[in-house]
Parts: sequence; structure tokens; C-alpha cells
Amino acid sequence: MRHSPTPSPARRPFRRAASCASAGTPWVAGSSGLPLTEMGWEIHAPSLTALLLRVHRDYAPKKMLVTENGGAFPDAVGEDGRVRDTDRMHYLFDHIGAVADAADQGAPMAGYMVWSLMDNFEWA
Repeated sequence: MRHSPTPSPARRPFRRAASCASAGTPWVAGSSGLPLTEMGWEIHAPSLTALLLRVHRDYAPKKMLVTENGGAFPDAVGEDGRVRDTDRMHYLFDHIGAVADAADQGAPMAGYMVWSLMDNFEWA
């Protein structure tokens, strides 16, 4: 199933998706109670909003761009040979929503770039 965010006002191209927790994600919670990536990093999209708003408040940049944001999740191949990457989908919906939330609160967001496997080749 493919989820298409519903467009809203021109300044906010994405609507907030359901949170990972409410979507029944199988992520394991850490000691903080927050879900974790496969690398053991905590997932908390509202922290991205808070960070973007702090940068906006403290440094007043003309534009802000989030680069290389993403998470590592297990890629289990189903019997049909497909990977149903719902963990990553929920992560991205929540984090794109966090950027939209920051924009709604005045941060001059210019974009959001997703981290991908190809980004690892920069180290080769």
C-alpha cells in the first residue's frame, strides 16, 4: 500500500503522518522508551523540529535545508521477494512532518534530503 500525503497550504507540501508508535511499528524501545533504529539510535521526530527551531532562533539563517536524514532498518525479504519497508516509511513521514512543523512555526525550510545507501559511497 502506498501512502500519499495530502497537500495542504503551499508552504507545507506534506501533512503530518500518523506517528510510528500509533502505526504499530515493531521497533524495539530503548531505555528511554523511544523506538530505536537498527544501529541503536533513538527515534524522536519532535527533536528534529526543536533543533530546527533553535537554529532558526539562534542563528537566523535565510534558508535551512535538512541533509542526509534517515534511519537504518532491517530489510526482510518476504516470500514474494519484496521488501515491505514500513519502518522506513513511518520514519520518513514523521521526520518530513517534523520539518513541516518547524516551517509552520517560522523556520525558513528550503528542503529535506533523505539519507540513502548511496551516501555511504562517499567514504569509498
